[in-house]
Amino acid sequence: MNWQQLVARLKQETTRIGPAPASPDSSARDDLSLWNWISDAWVSLQTDGKNWRFARTTCSFSTTATVADYDYADMGLDGNFQRLWPCNDYYRPRAANASTNWALSRELSYDEFGATFLPGTAAGAPRAYTVTPDRKLRIGPTPDAAYTITIDVVRPVQRFAGPGDEPTGLPEEHQLVLVWEALKHAAIDDAAPELLAKANDKHKADYARLFLQEGDGFGLHRRSL
Repeated sequence: MNWQQLVARLKQETTRIGPAPASPDSSARDDLSLWNWISDAWVSLQTDGKNWRFARTTCSFSTTATVADYDYADMGLDGNFQRLWPCNDYYRPRAANASTNWALSRELSYDEFGATFLPGTAAGAPRAYTVTPDRKLRIGPTPDAAYTITIDVVRPVQRFAGPGDEPTGLPEEHQLVLVWEALKHAAIDDAAPELLAKANDKHKADYARLFLQEGDGFGLHRRSL
């Protein structure tokens, strides 16, 4: 569903009368709140700290010899990534150069990285990485050639801009979780306790199903390098 369809479903679930709003730009004040509540629910879901699988994206880019730091534009992203995808033996950045494959061994904290790759460390094939305070990806040691780096990150937060925008990556069967979250606010605004109870129950159930499929506990869905 797109933003407008989610808003239409939200209005249907409320006690508010009138046709479904077509655009946030032409909506009356009460209907404008519906657009905002759906939009806020989507941003909140993306930033609630869960490692949602739907928010994961893979980017691939080439390093430049003697350059260690790469920002989101260098990585081919439209906006700054929220964070790197949690790494383990199955998920880790990897680099390839010609016929030789190099696996970046592990993510280091910013302080560990600084202690490991001291000034003057010889350039070479990538072995580790960190995220700098200004949220750039830093490769260590500094690459000595052009390497292709493939890395998984939590994609930038998407904010709806137009009625036709859809929640990127969120499976359609779970999109009503946004409606139930928004309905909580509508129920409070309308002083409708029974509607609030319904919204809480529906959101709790749908969020649990979403977490089961897309949340932190998806270890069975690991993939190899």
